[in-house]
Amino acid sequence: MGCVLPEATFYSKLVAKTAGPVMPLALLWAWPAVCAIRGAGKTKLEHCTRFAAKFSLLWLELILTSVSTTIIETFVSLYLPNYRGMGNLCPINKCILWQVCSGYDGEYFLNAQMTLRCDGSPRRNAWLVFAGLAVGVYPLGQSLYSQFYLYTTCTWPPYLATVRINLRETGA
Repeated sequence: MGCVLPEATFYSKLVAKTAGPVMPLALLWAWPAVCAIRGAGKTKLEHCTRFAAKFSLLWLELILTSVSTTIIETFVSLYLPNYRGMGNLCPINKCILWQVCSGYDGEYFLNAQMTLRCDGSPRRNAWLVFAGLAVGVYPLGQSLYSQFYLYTTCTWPPYLATVRINLRETGA
């Protein structure tokens, strides 16, 4: 993003990657909404809803890794303190791993973009809250959505009736 939009920061990337995938989801779920508004029959409305649910789950699975990685970059970095005058080199057991920001000369910077300070300012705290909410929506929310979709699809009465009929026909 830096080459196309030089004023963009890591936080711009975070917003684009978390808010951007919502548009295709909105378009997918617009079809069942239109079907409901037009007064489609029960079968047509069910078909529209299942189509939207199935492909929104596919879309979320495709983008989950990329979005989650960007979200986690907001929280995770590596800080290697100055260990006995060795600069940023130190034995692994003496380092503090997985801190939010990297420290240089007493100042801390976001590891994903070293021009952004981690100073505990209200701006930084607001981005941490945003990223925390994004964790609830993407990694956690997508997992819950997929479990809900699989549960409702596999326990839905017509689906179970079809399975029972198929089992009777095969003699199982």
